[in-house]
Amino acid sequence: MGLYNSAKIRGCFLLSVLFLAVLVRLNAIGYNVLWWDELFSWWTTTLNWTGFFNVSFHDVNPPFYYFLLRVWSFLFGQGEMSLRILSLCFSGLTLVYVYLTARLYDIRTGFYAMLIVAFSAFHINYSIEVRSYSLMAMLGIMSLYHFLKLYNDGKGLDKVIYLVSTVLAIYTHVYGLFILIAQIVFVADKYRHDKNTGLAKIVIYPFLASLPLIFHYVYRGFLPLDDLDSRDSWWLESPGVPELLDALELFSSTESFMPLFVLLTLLTIYSFKKKDEEILNQDLTKILWLYIICVILLPWIISYLVIPIFRPRYLIAGVIPLYILTAYGISQIPDVPIQIMILSAILAVSMVSVNQTVYEEDVNEPWPELVEDIEKEYIEGDKIVYSGHWIRFGFDKYGDEELNMVSVPGKHMYDAEDNYRFQTDQRNVINSTDIKRMEQEIEGADRIWLILLRERGEVHDLKRNMENDFQEKELREYGDINVTLYEQRVQSDK
Repeated sequence: MGLYNSAKIRGCFLLSVLFLAVLVRLNAIGYNVLWWDELFSWWTTTLNWTGFFNVSFHDVNPPFYYFLLRVWSFLFGQGEMSLRILSLCFSGLTLVYVYLTARLYDIRTGFYAMLIVAFSAFHINYSIEVRSYSLMAMLGIMSLYHFLKLYNDGKGLDKVIYLVSTVLAIYTHVYGLFILIAQIVFVADKYRHDKNTGLAKIVIYPFLASLPLIFHYVYRGFLPLDDLDSRDSWWLESPGVPELLDALELFSSTESFMPLFVLLTLLTIYSFKKKDEEILNQDLTKILWLYIICVILLPWIISYLVIPIFRPRYLIAGVIPLYILTAYGISQIPDVPIQIMILSAILAVSMVSVNQTVYEEDVNEPWPELVEDIEKEYIEGDKIVYSGHWIRFGFDKYGDEELNMVSVPGKHMYDAEDNYRFQTDQRNVINSTDIKRMEQEIEGADRIWLILLRERGEVHDLKRNMENDFQEKELREYGDINVTLYEQRVQSDK
């Protein structure tokens, strides 16, 4: 077909898809304010270098994304649009590498894969967050592409880019380790058949580079290998089969299209077994399946059996190979018009899902509205009590006034000098000591604004103790955030 044979037409097509994908993501940027994870990312850019390294040492996430965001914000500012555009840049480069990787099958598969990822509701949603997900997706597919190039006698530049992208993926998100595991399994299998020592030596370097991070996790207690009972107090819940199916539904944009994605992906296994299938295609299919197994299924198994680490947004580096296999499955259908029809249906459903989940979905954490309302009604003698460091970040980001704020300790808190610090026990619950300290802090206040995000059970003890001296006047809901206004009880009410 002329479309595939003409380099000029191919180039115009790729640039058009890239332009439309960026346009869709730019349009989505303005629909949501920063939510609490994003507020934490923003907050790291406001610290001095000492504070930044302190937070990086204590936080469960590796520091590379935070470092890039810090440099970016220094150059282009800390506004929401600026911070999100960094993730958008990573997203654009991801699309280029998706095409390059899928093109190793053939050009048609490259086109199909790029279109699926470009308009995937899942990828659009997380490619503009002020978090590491977009960077993780880019580094994951970049590592995969240059890994495959090295396997097929790539050049020295491929080795450099592979090593850099793989190591940076590991130091961007813990799931980068699963990318390396997939590659090690692939290399071990190939070594068993043809003793390819060159490829085996290459994957050793990222493995060695990952050891300091693994030791750090064990040392800091992020991997509680000596106390697996602590999983009950982990911030994630253990997933079951329903959670895995929910993730697949999220990747497919809708429940009704999930079987189609699964069927098209399974079709690649049939192609893998065909005698006339090229060895390169077989190896590409194998490594893509290993990515799905190691980056999606393995974390789910670990979460189910050992410690919860499974969350759909973390799987973004494994979803890209899933989309490439889906594209390859489409290209294996003999009738081209049917291929176009299936691809068009997937894109149409994806864009409907984008409209529902990105453009029309209610804002879960409307911080500007909440902060503005409280600042207008705040009077001298009021105190704001909050549980969770992200609530303080919301006021720091969107507030203009100096308010009297009291933190109830959880895992993170501000100290008496108003400096952010981590607690060494890393607990995520409120105990009697916390409540006693809070009572001392609010003594003498005329009114209390109690702000809770995703209220947990232990907070009820906090509220019961507060109601000994204060009575509830008003409860407001701002998406997932509850704001309760208490007034001092008169003597006759106590």
